[in-house]
Formats: sequence, C-alpha cells, structure tokens
Amino acid sequence: MKLSIANKVPAADVIFLALYNKEKLTDRAKKLIGTNFAKKADERIKAKDFDGSEGQVLTLFDKKQKFVMIGRGKKDKQ
Repeated sequence: MKLSIANKVPAADVIFLALYNKEKLTDRAKKLIGTNFAKKADERIKAKDFDGSEGQVLTLFDKKQKFVMIGRGKKDKQ
C-alpha cells in the first residue's frame, strides 16, 4: 500500500480534519483547506465551539463543500 501526504486537497464534497484537544490549525492545514474554511474554523475555535475534545464534531458548510473537524482528545492519551 502506498501512502503519501498531499500538498493540496483534491476536489471533494467533504473534507475531514482531526485535531487534538486545544490544538489550533497549523499554517499548512489552513493552506490545504483554503482561506474560507480556515477563517470559519478559527472563529469556531476562538468562540470555544470546538476544542478538540475526544469525539467532538463540528461541521462547516459553504455552497460547494462541507468541512468536518473531529476531536481526537488529549494528545498524550494516544
């Protein structure tokens, strides 16, 4: 099986991103998901609507795609 890391997100209906508890979006993640979703995600994190708690899910929409953030919980539990 061949695995690789993308430098850009391919066209998709839904984008999933898993974050640890209290983790913020990295500059690379922001670039991959695009300015619109990055701005919305940062707003939701700052508003404490999403903090990366285990099992937490936040879905953001625009006319073309859905962006789903999934909480992974505390990083040291992994």
